[in-house]
Amino acid sequence: MGKRGPKCSICENPEVEEINTQILDNQKLADISRKFAVSYDALQRHSDKCIVRALAASPTTAEVIMVISY
Repeated sequence: MGKRGPKCSICENPEVEEINTQILDNQKLADISRKFAVSYDALQRHSDKCIVRALAASPTTAEVIMVISY
């Protein structure tokens, strides 16, 4: 099997925790992009794919989703 593509540049960023916090606090991606000097498109992909995947893997989040779905 081949390589699936490049790694997420935001996940590789040393300030990823602060970036994630600001995304989860519903800060505008354009503002985060300027503040951390990262691509808006990379932030969008990171928000859509990486953060959602990390939250879905969390037992707490899984429990919350289970409760909400009932």
